[in-house]
Amino acid sequence: MRFLFASFAIVLLLTGCTKIDLKASIEKTVSLIKEGNLAEADKAITPCLPAAEKTPKILVLAALAKANNENKKDFLAIIKQAEELYKDSNDSQSLTLLGRACLEAKEYETAIAFLEQSMLIEPNNIYTVSLLINAEYKSYDSIRRYSMKNRYFKLAQRFDELEKSMQYYNLSALIQVNNPTFDSQDAKQKSQVNQKLMSARSIDDKDPTTLLNLAVANDVFFKNKSRAYGLYELYLEAVKLLPPDNTQQDKVKRRMTVLKPEI
Repeated sequence: MRFLFASFAIVLLLTGCTKIDLKASIEKTVSLIKEGNLAEADKAITPCLPAAEKTPKILVLAALAKANNENKKDFLAIIKQAEELYKDSNDSQSLTLLGRACLEAKEYETAIAFLEQSMLIEPNNIYTVSLLINAEYKSYDSIRRYSMKNRYFKLAQRFDELEKSMQYYNLSALIQVNNPTFDSQDAKQKSQVNQKLMSARSIDDKDPTTLLNLAVANDVFFKNKSRAYGLYELYLEAVKLLPPDNTQQDKVKRRMTVLKPEI
Protein backbone atom coordinates (compact mmCIF):
# COMPACT_ATOMS: atom_id res chain seq x y z
CA MET A 1 0.00 0.00 0.00
CA ARG A 2 1.16 3.44 -0.83
CA PHE A 3 0.01 6.76 0.62
CA LEU A 4 -0.14 9.97 -1.34
CA PHE A 5 1.73 11.96 1.31
CA ALA A 6 4.97 11.33 -0.62
CA SER A 7 4.33 14.15 -3.10
CA PHE A 8 4.22 16.69 -0.30
CA ALA A 9 7.40 15.32 1.24
CA ILE A 10 9.34 15.48 -2.04
CA VAL A 11 8.39 19.11 -2.59
CA LEU A 12 9.76 20.05 0.82
CA LEU A 13 13.20 18.75 -0.15
CA LEU A 14 13.76 22.06 -1.92
CA THR A 15 14.21 23.84 1.39
CA GLY A 16 17.76 24.99 1.97
CA CYS A 17 19.04 25.19 -1.62
CA THR A 18 21.34 28.17 -2.01
CA LYS A 19 22.71 27.91 -5.53
CA ILE A 20 20.36 29.03 -8.29
CA ASP A 21 21.55 26.40 -10.81
CA LEU A 22 21.40 23.65 -8.19
CA LYS A 23 17.95 24.73 -7.11
CA ALA A 24 16.73 24.74 -10.71
CA SER A 25 18.06 21.21 -11.26
CA ILE A 26 16.43 19.95 -8.08
CA GLU A 27 13.12 21.62 -8.94
CA LYS A 28 13.20 19.96 -12.35
CA THR A 29 13.96 16.58 -10.78
CA VAL A 30 11.12 16.92 -8.27
CA SER A 31 8.71 17.79 -11.08
CA LEU A 32 9.83 14.82 -13.17
CA ILE A 33 9.53 12.40 -10.24
CA LYS A 34 6.00 13.60 -9.53
CA GLU A 35 5.17 13.08 -13.22
CA GLY A 36 6.55 9.55 -13.03
CA ASN A 37 9.27 10.33 -15.58
CA LEU A 38 12.05 8.67 -13.64
CA ALA A 39 14.44 8.27 -16.56
CA GLU A 40 14.49 12.03 -17.18
CA ALA A 41 14.62 12.69 -13.43
CA ASP A 42 17.72 10.51 -13.29
CA LYS A 43 19.33 12.55 -16.05
CA ALA A 44 18.42 15.82 -14.35
CA ILE A 45 19.80 14.96 -10.91
CA THR A 46 22.94 13.04 -11.90
CA PRO A 47 25.01 16.20 -12.70
CA CYS A 48 24.22 17.44 -9.17
CA LEU A 49 25.76 14.42 -7.44
CA PRO A 50 29.19 16.04 -6.88
CA ALA A 51 27.42 18.55 -4.64
CA ALA A 52 25.75 15.84 -2.56
CA GLU A 53 28.20 16.06 0.34
CA LYS A 54 27.12 19.65 1.00
CA THR A 55 23.51 19.07 -0.10
CA PRO A 56 22.68 15.48 0.93
CA LYS A 57 19.08 15.79 -0.20
CA ILE A 58 20.39 15.40 -3.75
CA LEU A 59 21.00 11.76 -2.83
CA VAL A 60 17.35 11.35 -1.81
CA LEU A 61 16.12 12.50 -5.21
CA ALA A 62 18.76 10.42 -6.99
CA ALA A 63 17.66 7.33 -5.03
CA LEU A 64 14.00 7.91 -5.91
CA ALA A 65 14.91 8.41 -9.58
CA LYS A 66 17.11 5.31 -9.77
CA ALA A 67 15.06 2.95 -7.57
CA ASN A 68 13.41 1.13 -10.47
CA ASN A 69 16.49 0.85 -12.70
CA GLU A 70 17.30 -2.71 -13.76
CA ASN A 71 20.99 -2.03 -13.18
CA LYS A 72 21.27 -1.51 -9.44
CA LYS A 73 24.93 -0.55 -9.36
CA ASP A 74 24.34 3.22 -9.44
CA PHE A 75 21.43 2.98 -7.01
CA LEU A 76 23.44 1.00 -4.47
CA ALA A 77 26.31 3.49 -4.73
CA ILE A 78 23.87 6.32 -3.98
CA ILE A 79 22.46 4.45 -0.99
CA LYS A 80 25.92 3.69 0.37
CA GLN A 81 26.76 7.40 0.27
CA ALA A 82 23.40 8.28 1.80
CA GLU A 83 23.94 5.83 4.66
CA GLU A 84 27.16 7.64 5.51
CA LEU A 85 25.82 11.18 5.19
CA TYR A 86 22.55 10.46 7.01
CA LYS A 87 23.87 8.19 9.77
CA ASP A 88 23.51 10.93 12.42
CA SER A 89 20.79 12.91 10.66
CA ASN A 90 17.61 14.15 12.29
CA ASP A 91 15.97 14.81 8.91
CA SER A 92 13.11 12.34 9.25
CA GLN A 93 11.58 13.39 5.95
CA SER A 94 14.66 12.51 3.91
CA LEU A 95 15.15 9.27 5.84
CA THR A 96 11.58 8.23 5.08
CA LEU A 97 12.00 8.94 1.37
CA LEU A 98 15.29 7.00 1.32
CA GLY A 99 13.37 4.13 2.91
CA ARG A 100 10.69 4.44 0.25
CA ALA A 101 13.33 4.34 -2.51
CA CYS A 102 14.92 1.21 -1.03
CA LEU A 103 11.50 -0.42 -0.69
CA GLU A 104 10.81 0.25 -4.38
CA ALA A 105 14.26 -1.15 -5.24
CA LYS A 106 13.50 -4.28 -3.16
CA GLU A 107 16.37 -3.51 -0.79
CA TYR A 108 14.15 -4.30 2.16
CA GLU A 109 16.67 -4.50 5.00
CA THR A 110 18.14 -1.13 4.07
CA ALA A 111 14.64 0.32 3.76
CA ILE A 112 13.84 -0.88 7.28
CA ALA A 113 17.02 0.73 8.64
CA PHE A 114 16.18 4.14 7.13
CA LEU A 115 12.54 3.95 8.21
CA GLU A 116 13.33 2.91 11.77
CA GLN A 117 15.83 5.76 12.01
CA SER A 118 13.12 8.13 10.77
CA MET A 119 10.64 6.84 13.35
CA LEU A 120 13.09 7.54 16.18
CA ILE A 121 12.87 11.20 15.18
CA GLU A 122 9.20 11.38 14.23
CA PRO A 123 7.47 8.38 15.82
CA ASN A 124 3.92 9.38 14.85
CA ASN A 125 4.39 9.67 11.10
CA ILE A 126 1.67 7.50 9.53
CA TYR A 127 3.34 7.44 6.11
CA THR A 128 6.60 6.15 7.60
CA VAL A 129 4.91 3.39 9.57
CA SER A 130 2.95 2.23 6.53
CA LEU A 131 6.20 1.93 4.56
CA LEU A 132 7.87 0.14 7.47
CA ILE A 133 5.09 -2.43 7.76
CA ASN A 134 5.31 -3.04 4.01
CA ALA A 135 9.11 -3.38 4.09
CA GLU A 136 9.08 -5.72 7.08
CA TYR A 137 6.50 -8.01 5.49
CA LYS A 138 8.48 -8.25 2.29
CA SER A 139 11.80 -8.79 4.03
CA TYR A 140 10.81 -11.97 5.85
CA ASP A 141 10.11 -15.42 4.49
CA SER A 142 6.66 -16.91 5.03
CA ILE A 143 7.45 -18.71 8.29
CA ARG A 144 9.03 -15.66 9.88
CA ARG A 145 6.17 -13.46 8.66
CA TYR A 146 3.64 -15.74 10.30
CA SER A 147 5.55 -15.94 13.58
CA MET A 148 5.82 -12.14 13.74
CA LYS A 149 2.37 -11.19 12.47
CA ASN A 150 1.27 -9.84 15.86
CA ARG A 151 4.24 -7.47 15.96
CA TYR A 152 3.09 -5.80 12.75
CA PHE A 153 -0.43 -5.34 13.98
CA LYS A 154 0.85 -3.88 17.26
CA LEU A 155 3.00 -1.50 15.24
CA ALA A 156 -0.14 -0.17 13.59
CA GLN A 157 -1.95 -0.07 16.93
CA ARG A 158 0.80 2.04 18.54
CA PHE A 159 -0.69 5.11 16.97
CA ASP A 160 -3.69 6.31 18.91
CA GLU A 161 -4.75 8.55 16.04
CA LEU A 162 -5.04 5.50 13.79
CA GLU A 163 -7.71 3.84 15.90
CA LYS A 164 -10.98 3.74 13.96
CA SER A 165 -9.47 5.97 11.26
CA MET A 166 -9.09 5.40 7.53
CA GLN A 167 -5.38 4.71 8.03
CA TYR A 168 -6.12 2.13 10.73
CA TYR A 169 -8.59 0.20 8.59
CA ASN A 170 -6.32 0.38 5.52
CA LEU A 171 -3.30 -0.86 7.48
CA SER A 172 -5.34 -3.63 9.07
CA ALA A 173 -6.49 -4.81 5.63
CA LEU A 174 -2.93 -4.62 4.30
CA ILE A 175 -1.64 -6.72 7.19
CA GLN A 176 -4.31 -9.37 6.65
CA VAL A 177 -3.79 -9.83 2.91
CA ASN A 178 0.01 -9.97 3.36
CA ASN A 179 -0.25 -12.70 5.97
CA PRO A 180 0.93 -15.97 4.38
CA THR A 181 -2.11 -17.72 5.83
CA PHE A 182 -4.47 -15.45 3.90
CA ASP A 183 -6.60 -17.47 1.49
CA SER A 184 -8.19 -15.39 -1.26
CA GLN A 185 -10.61 -18.28 -1.94
CA ASP A 186 -11.94 -18.18 1.62
CA ALA A 187 -15.19 -16.19 1.61
CA LYS A 188 -14.87 -15.26 5.30
CA GLN A 189 -11.36 -13.87 4.94
CA LYS A 190 -12.30 -11.95 1.80
CA SER A 191 -15.28 -10.51 3.62
CA GLN A 192 -13.09 -9.39 6.53
CA VAL A 193 -10.69 -7.53 4.23
CA ASN A 194 -13.54 -5.98 2.28
CA GLN A 195 -15.26 -4.91 5.50
CA LYS A 196 -12.13 -3.16 6.75
CA LEU A 197 -11.68 -1.28 3.49
CA MET A 198 -15.35 -0.39 3.32
CA SER A 199 -15.11 0.92 6.89
CA ALA A 200 -12.31 3.20 5.71
CA ARG A 201 -14.43 4.28 2.76
CA SER A 202 -17.39 5.04 5.00
CA ILE A 203 -15.25 7.72 6.69
CA ASP A 204 -14.35 9.35 3.37
CA ASP A 205 -15.66 7.83 0.16
CA LYS A 206 -13.28 9.92 -1.95
CA ASP A 207 -10.05 9.06 -0.14
CA PRO A 208 -7.59 8.03 -2.89
CA THR A 209 -5.62 5.58 -0.74
CA THR A 210 -8.75 3.66 0.24
CA LEU A 211 -10.09 3.63 -3.31
CA LEU A 212 -6.77 2.34 -4.63
CA ASN A 213 -6.55 -0.36 -1.95
CA LEU A 214 -10.11 -1.45 -2.71
CA ALA A 215 -9.34 -1.57 -6.41
CA VAL A 216 -6.20 -3.66 -5.91
CA ALA A 217 -7.97 -6.00 -3.47
CA ASN A 218 -10.76 -6.63 -5.99
CA ASP A 219 -8.30 -6.93 -8.85
CA VAL A 220 -5.61 -9.14 -7.30
CA PHE A 221 -7.27 -11.00 -4.44
CA PHE A 222 -11.01 -11.11 -5.15
CA LYS A 223 -10.71 -11.40 -8.96
CA ASN A 224 -13.65 -9.04 -9.41
CA LYS A 225 -12.34 -7.30 -12.52
CA SER A 226 -15.43 -5.20 -13.20
CA ARG A 227 -15.54 -3.75 -9.69
CA ALA A 228 -11.78 -3.21 -9.73
CA TYR A 229 -12.05 -1.24 -12.97
CA GLY A 230 -14.76 0.99 -11.53
CA LEU A 231 -12.74 1.63 -8.38
CA TYR A 232 -9.65 2.48 -10.45
CA GLU A 233 -11.80 5.05 -12.26
CA LEU A 234 -12.93 6.54 -8.93
CA TYR A 235 -9.30 6.68 -7.79
CA LEU A 236 -8.24 8.61 -10.90
CA GLU A 237 -11.13 11.03 -10.35
CA ALA A 238 -10.21 11.49 -6.68
CA VAL A 239 -6.55 12.32 -7.30
CA LYS A 240 -7.51 15.17 -9.62
CA LEU A 241 -8.19 17.14 -6.44
CA LEU A 242 -4.68 16.54 -5.08
CA PRO A 243 -1.13 17.41 -6.14
CA PRO A 244 -0.19 14.94 -8.88
CA ASP A 245 1.21 11.56 -8.00
CA ASN A 246 1.52 10.40 -11.58
CA THR A 247 3.65 7.36 -10.85
CA GLN A 248 0.58 5.78 -9.27
CA GLN A 249 -1.78 7.21 -11.88
CA ASP A 250 0.29 5.81 -14.72
CA LYS A 251 0.33 2.36 -13.13
CA VAL A 252 -3.43 2.48 -12.66
CA LYS A 253 -4.04 3.57 -16.25
CA ARG A 254 -1.82 0.78 -17.57
CA ARG A 255 -3.66 -1.77 -15.45
CA MET A 256 -7.04 -0.46 -16.64
CA THR A 257 -5.89 -0.94 -20.24
CA VAL A 258 -5.26 -4.61 -19.44
CA LEU A 259 -8.54 -5.05 -17.56
CA LYS A 260 -10.84 -3.37 -20.05
CA PRO A 261 -10.98 -6.24 -22.58
CA GLU A 262 -11.67 -8.67 -19.71
CA ILE A 263 -14.83 -7.02 -18.42
